Amino acid sequence: MWLERHFASNGWPAQWRYGIYPFTHFHSNTHELLGVYAGQAQIQLGGETGPLVTLAIGDVVLIPADVGHKAIDTSADFMVVGAYPPDVSADLYRDDATNLDPARARVAQVPLPATDPLSGYRGGITTLWHNAEQA
Repeated sequence: MWLERHFASNGWPAQWRYGIYPFTHFHSNTHELLGVYAGQAQIQLGGETGPLVTLAIGDVVLIPADVGHKAIDTSADFMVVGAYPPDVSADLYRDDATNLDPARARVAQVPLPATDPLSGYRGGITTLWHNAEQA
């Protein structure tokens, strides 16, 4: 699949193919890259009060560590490929107050991406996230 090859060539190896969970969740140990390869969906980013975003085939979204997300409505054929930086296996946390403090402490340890998953080393997220004045 083109998305998997392209992500991997830019340092973001794909790890799974599936939909997006229908419950708010986040990852404390990594940023998550999603590429839509079938269907469309409305997702919520930023937790229960975050904005709704429509994703369709060909869309790519990079979700920073600690950002809650969930699927609100999906077509029957909706599928994404998920990728992370090398040697990372994402953890999964629900928006549960008993686990938030330890999880958020781990978020502070997550490094900024070394490469942009679409453009490689130059531009994209490496420019934006590594330059606080542009963020």
